[in-house]
Amino acid sequence: MGAKHSAKQDDEVYNTYSKFRDRWTLSGWLNLWCDIYTRINDIFNTENKIPIVELGCGSGQFAEMLKYFKLINWENYKGYDHSKVAISIAKEKLGEEFDFYVQDIEKMKPNMFFPGKNLIVSLEGLEHVDDYAVLSRIPQGSTIIASVPDCDSKSHIRFFKNVAQVEDRYKKYIKLEYIHMFQYFYILKGDIL
Repeated sequence: MGAKHSAKQDDEVYNTYSKFRDRWTLSGWLNLWCDIYTRINDIFNTENKIPIVELGCGSGQFAEMLKYFKLINWENYKGYDHSKVAISIAKEKLGEEFDFYVQDIEKMKPNMFFPGKNLIVSLEGLEHVDDYAVLSRIPQGSTIIASVPDCDSKSHIRFFKNVAQVEDRYKKYIKLEYIHMFQYFYILKGDIL
């Protein structure tokens, strides 16, 4: 396992690799995102369209996909990432009217979420940060959909070997509805306790 990246290190990553500037359809994460999109769409089919807050939004590629499928617009989406380079790329992709913020997600404040229930999306993000600090700041009753890895990497603070490890790690912060394996990721959904 590795160590937490600083914002400066992630700025360097986003400056170095052109893949983060690519259109969402070219992303190596596309299969995972399509699975997550289906789950978000299922939520929107059973509840009113609730606003989405993406924690660790990177360069906005997933938001670009959600916009394409008309699940978000400038009124119901906020994206946060600690890399100012990533946020700059996200604003280039989606325009200044979308709310992307440079923010350490371990230090979120209540006013950074929408009033009422939020749909929190964190894809390949929780393993890079103090996940308990992040989860403790999300408004109670919000729904979260997240993916976490089943493999180690030099930038992962943690990874999971099985569903039981994921459940054990997150059960005190999330009333888990499900955890399932998708390729090299565990996808979890539940409500923040």
